[in-house]
Amino acid sequence: MYGIIVGGVIGSITTLLTTPSSGKKIRDNLTVAQQNAKESYQDIAGEGKVLANDFKKAITESSNVITSVATDLKKSVQHWQNDAAHHRKNIEDKMENIQKELEELEKTVKQNNL
Repeated sequence: MYGIIVGGVIGSITTLLTTPSSGKKIRDNLTVAQQNAKESYQDIAGEGKVLANDFKKAITESSNVITSVATDLKKSVQHWQNDAAHHRKNIEDKMENIQKELEELEKTVKQNNL
């Protein structure tokens, strides 16, 4: 954007300076070119401010989304840990039961062999 505007202004000034004209006409043309350049600069500055505001909004929204995702992820991990703890307790209980049954089976086998 800047390149187009700067190139246009430089081209206009170059054309004005290389074209044979009277001094008054050249001054008038330079004044018009200066006004055009000033307007272009103001347009660019306004667009820059809009772009900066949009960028700030995007950063704020991204921050909110990241915070939300992090919170959801934390809740999911906690839920998974609770489920895993519950299942681990069930497995430990069943392993204890199997161990007891094996011990009883060993006792029974020893008593029958004697």
